[in-house]
Amino acid sequence: MTGRVVAIAQHDFGSLSADEVYQVWTDPALLTRWMAEHLKEQDPAAALARIEVSAAIGGRFFFADTREGSAAWGYYKALERPKHIVFSWFVSPEEEQEDNSDVTIEITPAGAGCAVTITHEMGDEWADYVDRTAAAWRSMLQAIDVTLG
Repeated sequence: MTGRVVAIAQHDFGSLSADEVYQVWTDPALLTRWMAEHLKEQDPAAALARIEVSAAIGGRFFFADTREGSAAWGYYKALERPKHIVFSWFVSPEEEQEDNSDVTIEITPAGAGCAVTITHEMGDEWADYVDRTAAAWRSMLQAIDVTLG
């Protein structure tokens, strides 16, 4: 890897507080609810197969659905309730070995709700996927709002 590229997604939550949005990223039951909504929008025939969350520094998460080869996992690097989450993001064992994909979620109170910015830094070999990656994170944020907002 010679450099890094960044995908950025933002969303304003009108009715979810910063603490509530923080919780939807760290609580397995809430993750299951909004990820099922997100998956249904992506592929109505797919279903969640497995979600595991150990929301602690160094703890691991794992998400998989029924589509061929559809899994993501990583490790929590920072957890500052209710404003800041950092985790690694992998979709292959090779990516995990390289360990060059980090996601930062910044949550800022805004009136009765909050504003969220997701920044996904990854190796420059993923430069062609920056827009697609940002769109996927935006879609996840919208699924949170639709499901829990």
